[in-house]
Amino acid sequence: MRIIEVIFWLSLGLSVYIQIGYPFLLLILSFVKIIIKNNGFYSLYEKANAYLPRVSIIVAAYNEEKIIREKLENTMQIEYPKEKLEIVVFSDASTDRTDEIVNQYAPQGVRLIRVEGRKGKTYCQDVAVQQATGDILIFTDADAMLEPDAVRQLVRHFVDPSVGCVAAQVRYVDEGGESWYQRYETVLFKLESAVTSPVGAFGPLYAIRHDLHEPIPPQMQEDLVRPLLVVYRRHRIVFAPEVIAWLRSTTSVEGERRRRVRMVARAVYSLLHYAPMRALFNPFRYGFFAIQMWSHRILRWLHGLFLAVMLVCCGVLALKSNLYLILTIAQLVGYAMALVGYLTEKRFGRKAPFLLHLAYYYVAAQIAMLQGFWLGLRGSSFTTWKPIR
Repeated sequence: MRIIEVIFWLSLGLSVYIQIGYPFLLLILSFVKIIIKNNGFYSLYEKANAYLPRVSIIVAAYNEEKIIREKLENTMQIEYPKEKLEIVVFSDASTDRTDEIVNQYAPQGVRLIRVEGRKGKTYCQDVAVQQATGDILIFTDADAMLEPDAVRQLVRHFVDPSVGCVAAQVRYVDEGGESWYQRYETVLFKLESAVTSPVGAFGPLYAIRHDLHEPIPPQMQEDLVRPLLVVYRRHRIVFAPEVIAWLRSTTSVEGERRRRVRMVARAVYSLLHYAPMRALFNPFRYGFFAIQMWSHRILRWLHGLFLAVMLVCCGVLALKSNLYLILTIAQLVGYAMALVGYLTEKRFGRKAPFLLHLAYYYVAAQIAMLQGFWLGLRGSSFTTWKPIR
């Protein structure tokens, strides 16, 4: 019983650390850095508005006929010198009217690069970059809508030569479970950026120096590996919350679950099978950033395992202790709420009340991350993608 108690409290401690302890640690370290620097988080960019490098916006598209026109119209509204702005759309062997619609914007300078054979987003990005002429590469998705000043706000951070990548914030025009998750991710990225660098970027919008870009295997998750390669090469990632990519959240928890399985599987595969990524977990080489990699990535993906261990240990210990009996009942109530939320939304097709929906979403997210982690360990990389709109 003593061993089971130790396992329970260790699992509980890890769970608390993942959800609360790690953000709190980042918050303390960010304040320490403020005191040392004595100039706020980052004030390096106050005089950077005059910095206007040549920029290539690279739009990812696969069967986006329903949204690509809106994306291009949105991109046309970007406030940046036209002679320094290049717009490239790559089509990963689209089978709908995506290519036809993009070609209609050729007179406005939009260039279509079609890649045959469904090679995946990472491969297509590398093809597009080979033909891009910008000093700064901005990667964005077809469904990500930008503010007119987004490009200016992104590139001004590159006036600092130590910055190799700038990650934008993702916001959702509608509310939903995905939006809650994104808010939490945004808080972590802000704090990590204040301490060292965020452990990646949000795929819908981020920028990187052209001379720091290098081709990567097509199985790699591009919005994880490309930014982390910047850190590997001793440059920084900066999170720019003032730059927003607006999206619509997926219409169901199930849609978000499938997306998260794919994302975690690709991320785990990338971190395990690409040597530079493995090196970033070594604190003797990368200091506190390695701690961030373990905390934000590995431990967080395994959080569902810690929750399952807690429930099993509590169930065993409840036979001899009222404390563990209470803890077991509390956990079972939470999972029962998730089950009711699932039945309400999945089986009966109705939106569950807030707490039931939140419990369902939370449990589904933990299961999805564990499933994705297992698939990534087994070698699944989900090279190609199908947009979930």
